[in-house]
Amino acid sequence: SPRRLRHLLASLLPQHFGEAEGEAVAPPPTVLVQGVAVPLDSPLAWLADACAHADGFLYVVVRGLPP
Repeated sequence: SPRRLRHLLASLLPQHFGEAEGEAVAPPPTVLVQGVAVPLDSPLAWLADACAHADGFLYVVVRGLPP
């Protein structure tokens, strides 16, 4: 199965996007790509092809993380 945005964010920010078994977790923060909210189940390859900036990078912003 393709890697999804959720998988990447869970590996980078497990305290906010990880899946805890048997525990209720807070709703995830908002994730923006090129200023547009994207579903966490978006395939990374598709995001890179469709939303990469002209310099070839994919800019992802996570909003709503606690301080």
